[in-house]
Amino acid sequence: MAFNVTSSYTIRRTRRKNQQKRSSPRIQQGRPHLQEHIAMSRNLLLVLFAVATFLHGSEAQAPAPKATSPISPPRSTPAPGPSSGSVTYTVGETAGWIVPGNASFYPAWASAKNFKVGDILVFNYPSNAHNVEEVTKANYDSCSSASPIATFTTPPARVPLSKSGEHYYICGIPGHCLGGQKLSINVTGGSTATAPTTPSSPSPSGAVSPPPQNSAAASLGLVGVSATLLSVAAAFFYYSIY
Repeated sequence: MAFNVTSSYTIRRTRRKNQQKRSSPRIQQGRPHLQEHIAMSRNLLLVLFAVATFLHGSEAQAPAPKATSPISPPRSTPAPGPSSGSVTYTVGETAGWIVPGNASFYPAWASAKNFKVGDILVFNYPSNAHNVEEVTKANYDSCSSASPIATFTTPPARVPLSKSGEHYYICGIPGHCLGGQKLSINVTGGSTATAPTTPSSPSPSGAVSPPPQNSAAASLGLVGVSATLLSVAAAFFYYSIY
């Protein structure tokens, strides 16, 4: 009985030693292969880390948007006023400012004229013989020199036409207006210039342009690529061991 127990123990021990001898060469042969795969995996991880660092640095070094220089708004151009080419009219032409004895003399002279704002009437008459009074229509019709609008006594009297509408002139010497020394004219071309139009104001400049809308998408893409590469490296390392 003792022999059988000893023999069984010896047999098992012998078998265990034989198994250890057979597996030891395979383990020793697999160690260099495992170390090679570990080194390759480490190198691959270093390369992936370097690529991810480069991509992140390229995105960080992207130039910031520059502020545009302010643009001066266009200036409005004033509308042209009345024509500066004024005309000077000599009342009565060569006859001048006289008592014509004919009530239609000066109305006939004025009917062929086109008086405009800016024109000038010149009344020629001997000194102290006549004068020129600008009056209202009522005083013109009644030949009254009460409260004249303006009075000109020194010849030649130059009367500028500064506003449009009807203008009435008489001689204030008694009896002269009743003798036909009176003039009524209609002045056109008043302040008809249109007001200058103001152009629409440009949008405020000098503001910094917003960053490109695809910057967030680029960052997410970079994260996705890095995660994919790390997954590939982990899978390669796992299969290289097993």
